[in-house]
Amino acid sequence: MTRNELFDYAKQKGHQVIFTKLQESGALSVELDGTCYIALDPADAGATELEHLAHELGHCEYAGFYSILTPLNTRGRIEYRARKWQYRKLVPLGELRQAIRGGLTAPWELADHFGVSEELLSRACQYYADACGATFAQEAI
Repeated sequence: MTRNELFDYAKQKGHQVIFTKLQESGALSVELDGTCYIALDPADAGATELEHLAHELGHCEYAGFYSILTPLNTRGRIEYRARKWQYRKLVPLGELRQAIRGGLTAPWELADHFGVSEELLSRACQYYADACGATFAQEAI
């Protein structure tokens, strides 16, 4: 998904995206009275903004919010579901395979193709390998 598609998705779902300076992280999300609010740091742009927005939308879509009182194992599950949503929206497995078959094999090429960082691309590939048993060409990734 592109930046505009993600913002349109948020709007269609009734999620509110707010830009504000954030000290500790580049993004956060909270649910208040049935509405999901996503805060993004206006200093972020490009892949960073896209990745933060997709991750926070993952929290909104999976109703995955926690407080400082939430046990760590529960936090881990909530974060896993948000990342899973992020990977599936930003680097869909079918499109990833198609890009590799089309000749994009270097991590930076694939990251550029999807508009994400190489780090996120690598994590998405690892997720697909672990969760779906996906394998990729030896020379790719």
